Amino acid sequence: MALALLSGFAGIAVAEGVVPRAPQVGKVALLIGEASVTHTGGSKEMLQRGDSLYAGDLLETNRAGHLHIRFIDDGIISVRPNSRLHIERYNYDLDSPEKSAIRFRLDKGVVRSISGKATNAAHDRYRLNTPVAALGVLGTDYVVKVNEGEMWVAVYSGGVAVAPFGRGCLAADLGVCQGATQLTKEMGRLVLTYKLGGKEVQLKSLSGSLEERGAIESEQVPEVSFNSGDAAIEEPLTERKQLGKYIGSNLAKPDLSGDLEWATWWETPLQGDTVSLPYKQASDGRGITIGDGRFGLFRNTATSFDLMPKQGVFNFSLIKSFVYFFDRLAVAGAQPTPGKLNKGALELDFSNKIFSTRLELSHPAVGNTSVDVSGVVGQNGLFHSKSGASSVAGALTGDGKEAGLLFEHQVSEGRFKGISSWAR
Repeated sequence: MALALLSGFAGIAVAEGVVPRAPQVGKVALLIGEASVTHTGGSKEMLQRGDSLYAGDLLETNRAGHLHIRFIDDGIISVRPNSRLHIERYNYDLDSPEKSAIRFRLDKGVVRSISGKATNAAHDRYRLNTPVAALGVLGTDYVVKVNEGEMWVAVYSGGVAVAPFGRGCLAADLGVCQGATQLTKEMGRLVLTYKLGGKEVQLKSLSGSLEERGAIESEQVPEVSFNSGDAAIEEPLTERKQLGKYIGSNLAKPDLSGDLEWATWWETPLQGDTVSLPYKQASDGRGITIGDGRFGLFRNTATSFDLMPKQGVFNFSLIKSFVYFFDRLAVAGAQPTPGKLNKGALELDFSNKIFSTRLELSHPAVGNTSVDVSGVVGQNGLFHSKSGASSVAGALTGDGKEAGLLFEHQVSEGRFKGISSWAR
């Protein structure tokens, strides 16, 4: 109703001198580090997960900031660290999606975009402008980087078309510019590049220079799922590898003694964290399984599930854990404080492919509380479930003898989060 009233505008009584805010076009589905928004009227504020976004908003991330936006037509944008993205226009016509119109401006940094209903229905009315060139799409999943007068673009599905600005390509327009150079997924591991002052957009192999590969290279991402309240656990976890490239630090020699290792994406570990390793150390020789905004669980890439039990019920013992707590009343940006996992149980029923866990948590500001969650285990040894205020995600080794568990639990005073390792 609010969208219809605002878009029609007639019949709305507006007090003199009051400028009505444009309709909401999306929400922050995931936030890591710090990011800000500057609204059309000039007011600036720090973003939080769940915040609404509007046409005209300017988004900025710091050197460790990373945010995902889910738009009203189910389009998704991932804004990487040190980026500045302007939502210039986002008109989604629910009744006639082919009449929708979308335009972004990426001043600097890296953005990944997965098309929603508006773009899929109106390819010719979508545009992403950079300081050097214009990008139109064919209904797609792409990533683009802009840095000091140069841009790189890679495609994961669909296709894009890029052209430098000029007489036949204006920033105020929508859609693909005349004479644009196309790149589609079917063309293989290629990127589009263009440098300010260049004569034409170029196609290059992704196996080119380290600068070009590091600019846009990222692994294939599975189907994106942003369920309400659970985006941090169920986000596309291979995004974490790219994020790790931005904020990783100098690392010690990798230790591949275990098939499962917890990694932290952040340079500075949280107080009391003796469980996680630096990103590069944990990821060397291992692939991502589950994770959230701070931690990821990596498993040996040579893992085989041939030895996974086909039947039987097994109880796992807690080996190590780290719990931290976000106080709801703490000032914005305050660091979480350590909590405790006093007692834990994890049971795997391999016959029925289900799991159940109970975790008894505590913190001085809360006292005692517990997590009780059960769910289904996938063929790849991954599992996740949500029950009430609790979310749990986990992964098994190929032989089913070790497990890692990531959990989150909401209480009235704030939020528990934690990681744990188990064995049987």
